[in-house]
Amino acid sequence: MMGEVIRALCTIEGPVLINTSKLFLERGGVFAVDTPDSVSEAITHLNTGQYDAIIPDYHVPGIERTRT
Repeated sequence: MMGEVIRALCTIEGPVLINTSKLFLERGGVFAVDTPDSVSEAITHLNTGQYDAIIPDYHVPGIERTRT
């Protein structure tokens, strides 16, 4: 994978944290990070894009989780 860019989808909530995360990950040129603004936009990214990694936020407003 040498020389290839790792595509990541980052769904961390909050503009400061998500922008800082994006800048940190992309600074070395290894990662290309998409940062959707909403849950629906994140789902669209997942349905239309190809990602090597997903960086999730534990709590996403508007999404219900069930405990297993």
